[in-house]
Amino acid sequence: MAFIIAGFLFIGFPIAANAFFLFALIFIPFFGPLIVIAYATWMIKDLDVGETGGRRFDSWPVRILRNSSIFQQIANYFPVQLVRTCENPEAFSPNRNYIFCGHPHGIICFGGVLSFGTDALDFKGKFPGLTPRLLTLRQNFWLPIGREFVASTGACAASERGISAILDNESKGKAAVLIVGGGSESLEHGQFEIPLVLNRRRGFIRLALKHGSPLVPVFFFGEQFVYEQADNPQGSFIRRMQTALVKQFGFTLPFFFGRGVFQYTFGMMPFRKAVNAVVGSPIEVPKIENPTKDDLDHWHAKYVDDLKKLYETFNPIYGDKNVKLVIN
Repeated sequence: MAFIIAGFLFIGFPIAANAFFLFALIFIPFFGPLIVIAYATWMIKDLDVGETGGRRFDSWPVRILRNSSIFQQIANYFPVQLVRTCENPEAFSPNRNYIFCGHPHGIICFGGVLSFGTDALDFKGKFPGLTPRLLTLRQNFWLPIGREFVASTGACAASERGISAILDNESKGKAAVLIVGGGSESLEHGQFEIPLVLNRRRGFIRLALKHGSPLVPVFFFGEQFVYEQADNPQGSFIRRMQTALVKQFGFTLPFFFGRGVFQYTFGMMPFRKAVNAVVGSPIEVPKIENPTKDDLDHWHAKYVDDLKKLYETFNPIYGDKNVKLVIN
């Protein structure tokens, strides 16, 4: 039931509301166009919310949505848990800003959404003084009505401007949460391996160096296995089409399936498999306004090394020792 309600809030209701706007604009004299113009005015004024630091966490829409019991029920379904591995209480300071880097993306990234886009897993209890800002495509802030639900999770845009607005914030204690592999990584899958799209990613390293913000590796053990995906080998027509969508629009359409509500063979509900969002220790980086290629390569290698150590250490506990990590 929680999945149905969440699907209605983030997909069904926005579609119905936009259909109503169209109906009102055509068939309801005066008041119809007035309603549409009023919302359009608000949306234009608020269009940059994802790239200017996001909605305030003390605003009532953010408080209501992030604390909704729906997300707690979804987290209990898998279940999903948020794990802090660094025991040093001073490792995460409310006087600094951080970049949390999540892997893998999976289809929907339940681990990332529930850990950082809601309060269902007690992020503030585990990381006192920090405010998480989950990063998503900036196009999500352009969709009428649907954008209001995205913004009300406290999310921001996964763009240089959006991330910089978080890291430059004078009120410290912000955590920009980036799912590094993005849409390209959502196409990767394997039964006995977890492929990450990481070797060519340098943008998050550059921003961390530019702002002097520590990098925090996060691994979502189990995320890749909550859905099955149709075979899409490199070079196939399906993969070429999916890759073209990523390059053109920033998102893609993975062909995935899960279980049904009353049977386990086929459906759109995710499989009931545990997801563990394991947060590693911060990686301190110097502040370099204009990092060179050597700087980027050095700190990228350092980040990848720490991510591998995080995986190797906690995979036997929260993952599957028969599944290997592959970095592409």
